[in-house]
Amino acid sequence: MAGELLLVGSIPLDTVEQVFRTIGAPLGPYLAYMPDGEVGDRRYWIDGIAYRVLNGHPEIETLRRPAPDENGVERWRPQGAHDQFQFRVKPGVREVRFGDPGWRLGYARDAVNSYFVFRQLKKEGVIPAGVRFQVCMPLTYSAVTSFFPDPADHPRVVPGFTAALRAEMAKMAELIPPEDLAIQWDLAVENRYLEATLARDGPKVAQQGGGASDGARSRNIAAYTAGDSARISFLLWYLERLAVATAERSDWFGDVAQRGSCRVRTTR
Repeated sequence: MAGELLLVGSIPLDTVEQVFRTIGAPLGPYLAYMPDGEVGDRRYWIDGIAYRVLNGHPEIETLRRPAPDENGVERWRPQGAHDQFQFRVKPGVREVRFGDPGWRLGYARDAVNSYFVFRQLKKEGVIPAGVRFQVCMPLTYSAVTSFFPDPADHPRVVPGFTAALRAEMAKMAELIPPEDLAIQWDLAVENRYLEATLARDGPKVAQQGGGASDGARSRNIAAYTAGDSARISFLLWYLERLAVATAERSDWFGDVAQRGSCRVRTTR
């Protein structure tokens, strides 16, 4: 039955076509959404953002990059947290800005290219007709703040990156039929900020995005909406469980969390 299974994104294959052909027939009947496997530099989740977006940005200084391999050849994938990219916002920069709206982060480009393959394989019957194309992206705090060790840099990076993500999503909704699109936002840290605000200030303040710094971070979740027919879901990361909240055009996560306008699946 469609919707019984959820693939959260990454699949260890090399190309989008390999992913769709491998999972399309055996898993397609059980899926409501099908990701492209996050192939290429998206396979390493946010490390690709550090490498292709933050590193070399004219308003950002690179403090550390992954060490080269044993032969001295450059590597962009870190070997651990100790080896990750680290950045700081350059002195005098009040807000980091990202140009080329809709394309700068690479998510819309990859989504449009992957959707072409998805659509063709639907026509061939490899992918069931009712399955939507799933795009997976991290929310802003999950995407960038771990790369900036100085918390004072976070408010200088977050607004511009949030705007860039919104532009990417708008471009996807423009070029991919919304009724065929599902966007999954990965929350590695935002859920903790939201829960801290809920515990400290209560549901009303959390829904309004108020409160102290945690409220400001939880309010960031409200920035992500899509087309009228697009399906939006939030992947909540916990140490002991995986919870997925799904809603049709949820205008912000407080509605999903507090009003029950969603399905929540939990696996242990």
